[in-house]
Amino acid sequence: ADSDAHASRRSTLCEEAEAAYARFEAEMEAAAANAVSRARSGVPTQGNAQGSRDARGDDNDPVMRHRGGSGHDSGEEVWSDSDDEPDDPSALIYADACKEEKVFPCRQWLTACVQQVTTCELKHYGLGPRGVGPLAKSLSVNADICVLDLSENRLGGDGIAAVFRAIRTGGPQRVQHLDLSQNQAGAEGTEALATFLLCSADKQPGPKLTTILFDANGMADKGAAKLAPALGALPGLGFMAVKGKAGPCLGSSLRRISLARNEIAGSGRAICAALENNSTIESVDLSWNQITDGLAIAAVIRENRTLRALDLSWNGMGDGGAIALAAAMSKAPEDARLTSLSIGRNRLSAEGARALAPLCGMLQVLDVSGNPIGAEGAKPLLAGYQMAMAASWPCKLVANDICVREGTPVSAMLLLVAKAEPLEADVLVNVGKPTPAARMGTQAKLGRHHAQQAGGGRGGSEAYNRADALGVGPENGDDAFEIRPRRFRQHDNATPPNVDSATGLAMEPDVLAEGITTAP
Repeated sequence: ADSDAHASRRSTLCEEAEAAYARFEAEMEAAAANAVSRARSGVPTQGNAQGSRDARGDDNDPVMRHRGGSGHDSGEEVWSDSDDEPDDPSALIYADACKEEKVFPCRQWLTACVQQVTTCELKHYGLGPRGVGPLAKSLSVNADICVLDLSENRLGGDGIAAVFRAIRTGGPQRVQHLDLSQNQAGAEGTEALATFLLCSADKQPGPKLTTILFDANGMADKGAAKLAPALGALPGLGFMAVKGKAGPCLGSSLRRISLARNEIAGSGRAICAALENNSTIESVDLSWNQITDGLAIAAVIRENRTLRALDLSWNGMGDGGAIALAAAMSKAPEDARLTSLSIGRNRLSAEGARALAPLCGMLQVLDVSGNPIGAEGAKPLLAGYQMAMAASWPCKLVANDICVREGTPVSAMLLLVAKAEPLEADVLVNVGKPTPAARMGTQAKLGRHHAQQAGGGRGGSEAYNRADALGVGPENGDDAFEIRPRRFRQHDNATPPNVDSATGLAMEPDVLAEGITTAP
């Protein structure tokens, strides 16, 4: 009896499942037909797209000029008001593929196909591995899209491979800017990128990809090792052997690539070695990785002849890396040097800043933000900037969050250099000298400090109080000291080492030689 009951129940469930599937298939067919019809008619649809756009604040982003809602339940037509748009093959193929794959169509992509726009932003649309399949089939025949943003869609390695396959095997392709960031590509997706770059371009006579953004894809060292050979095999003439036949490769047109936030560490050396030989790429973003080998990066700067912009922020290279980069820049040919270098948040101290100071006369943009160089490191950078301005060299020095107290002359000058404005030479020479008010406040506070120690008020093992001993307090004004001296600790009742009892300053005078300020 129990067996018969279970069999009857299974039969009922199967019938219900078949009925539900039939309803789902009918809904899918109606949704695809409705989406194509609405896209062709050019009738705007109301949804939550405007709210999501306002929430992200993307109205002024050129890559996001053409937006719409999710293909699942909403959308917004913003490209054209024409009612007589022609049938577009890519839209028809996409609708058929969605029906075949049993996925809901993305209305934004359908509208982009029908209205024949050149820019389509599908960031965070939740396409997933299934949704990208129909889109890739449609992309392979689309002849209008030039800028395509597919970031944050969980495409995975297979989805990434499908997109590159569509671009590689398609006919009248025009995609030149492709954003595949944050798609969980992993080593498999990275290998698909490398394969794409090395493929022959004989089947693609039109414009080629010039920009690939591949940030935060979990590439790691395994994926970076697979990508490195592709980056190193792109000669300037764009010819290489593919399956025994010479011809231009798709990667020969690449001008910008971003590999930020990809957990690249040891394989960073392989990436740098590949970039040494590359003679097509002009801009590389390697920020937010763990590439600490300054010598490998220095070799790229010294040997590469086409690279113009390099972002190395958040890599933890330290002073040794900065010194190596500066030396490489001085040896690179003047007509083949970098023009923009970002080395922010790399744990640089004043020593690294002094090494980078001459680069103000070689670069157009130098970003050292987020490094704890302090005023001692800011001084040589300001002097190098002043020399560059005197030589009529346009340099923009960006130095935010470098441990310089707000409201001081040093911070004021840093704001000026960020705007590429000249500095007063006499002000630069006097940087670091205490004001008369500061000297008077220092003497008074030193007296109170020693009196407290003699009376046992604070205890001999307590840290030497910087504000009391050096006169940096609100009563002395924000600009009491233009450079913050070193921190000292006083043990027992000993006198702080190398401290002038009259001024409270460390007795290590800076040396100003030929406009470059250095300190021992």
